[in-house]
Amino acid sequence: MLMATTPATAREAERILSAAAVGAGLPETALAAAVLDASRGKPVPARPERALRQAVHTARTPDPAPSSASGPYLLPLREDAEKPSAGSSRPACA
Repeated sequence: MLMATTPATAREAERILSAAAVGAGLPETALAAAVLDASRGKPVPARPERALRQAVHTARTPDPAPSSASGPYLLPLREDAEKPSAGSSRPACA
């Protein structure tokens, strides 16, 4: 059902259902039953519906591209960078 309405692959639909179930505090089977009920025109409680909408929105929203100017960088300590490498008598950095 989610694959057709979202659209999503089977794996994405499973992730959406799982995230929505966690958000609603329900087992995945109960949320899946609510999705089926909604497709049959039966009313769905607000909490599962809200959690499903949020999970679909999150799945459809692309992650922001990482900026090259941001983020923590893992750099060697100056002392480690200046140590000679094994088998070499010269410093690694001049």
